[in-house]
Amino acid sequence: MLAQVFNTLDSWLGRQFLFARYFPWLLFVAANIALAATEFPAVREFVISEYQDVSTSEKLIDIFALLFCTAVIAFVLSPVTPVITKMLEGPNLPSWLAEPLVLRHVIERDNVLKKRSGFFAALVELPEKNGIKPILQKIEKNRLRGEVLMSLVDEDAIDEAEAKMRSLRRLRLVNRPVTNVDLQEAIEALELALRTNCADEKLLRRPSQVPKAKQLAALHEEFARTMLPYAISLSEGREARAYDKYAEQYSDVEVMPTRFGNDVAALRAYCSSRYGFDFDVLWPRLSMVIKDQQLVSRLESSKTQVDFSILCMTLTSLFTVVWLVVLAIYGKSLLTVAIVTLGAPVVFVAWFGIVHQSYQAYAVVVRLAIDVARFDLLDALRQPLPLTTADEKASWIRAAEFLGRNYRDEFSYRHPP
Repeated sequence: MLAQVFNTLDSWLGRQFLFARYFPWLLFVAANIALAATEFPAVREFVISEYQDVSTSEKLIDIFALLFCTAVIAFVLSPVTPVITKMLEGPNLPSWLAEPLVLRHVIERDNVLKKRSGFFAALVELPEKNGIKPILQKIEKNRLRGEVLMSLVDEDAIDEAEAKMRSLRRLRLVNRPVTNVDLQEAIEALELALRTNCADEKLLRRPSQVPKAKQLAALHEEFARTMLPYAISLSEGREARAYDKYAEQYSDVEVMPTRFGNDVAALRAYCSSRYGFDFDVLWPRLSMVIKDQQLVSRLESSKTQVDFSILCMTLTSLFTVVWLVVLAIYGKSLLTVAIVTLGAPVVFVAWFGIVHQSYQAYAVVVRLAIDVARFDLLDALRQPLPLTTADEKASWIRAAEFLGRNYRDEFSYRHPP
């Protein structure tokens, strides 16, 4: 029966409403009924007596009425979610509250940027990927010089190269970065060992030296194939991930007082810096004309998750405030007080984190949509496709000025053939 009701609501109102609006309110109603039954014996007795047998038509009608009333409330209050979303960005907070919050986020942003700068500095000290070949060629020349000796002249140098390589292995095993100092010490030790010893066992005059020669050849192979690429690739990856984290969470210019606001600002900054695309003006229009239905489906799914988490967070805060007032006047159960005063804030904080994570996931899909489908909007506006990135930025700026700010520049339309 419940499945049929949900399927009917889905067909009437749509999946986005069902998940992003209706289910949060349904959870809110259920939580209130459960807590009221816990706190007030009269409510508990009513719930038990009323729903002992839900198979009767009268009880099913009661359940349907409850679900229907919840759906009506969710539908009527649907416009509240965009308002709350805008409030979460924090643009209208009073200055006495907004300024310390902005300062906090500026410090966090600067710390992330400082960490990224440290990774970049460490990467710059290391050879570039296209600089690996000269290093390997130099090591190979030292090996050729050592093979001319046809003997092991300095076995201590092999032990020293092994010790340096052991240090690199330890760093690699725990996925730690290799500094330029570590790398240069290993290169120098390996070059000395190869220059003063023959690494080709076939050229040795004394068979007793074969194990050491094999060890030296293995060190050379390990450094060239494993350690040197690892040192450079890990540093590049760390620097790239640090930049991605910075770009996902912060804008280079705009800092908002809330975490959610900075997520939105980061998305705006991405669109503006790459394409000159005014997110606030152009995205609502682009989202209506995207031709790729798979992309549209992903956008709807991720946006539903954002709306669901925002509404759940809001209703959790409403639940907490209402029940604190009710319990302050009528409360008697310590269990109920503990649930409201301890459990509800924990749930609220959890939902706040989910809002942040869900919006970041949504922002990833929006970036993808703008990357691959932004010209669908120019096509819908009957504008010619730009030939260069500079032309594209000019096109988006002109479109945003015309659509969002009512600038009355002359437009030329491209008509379909």
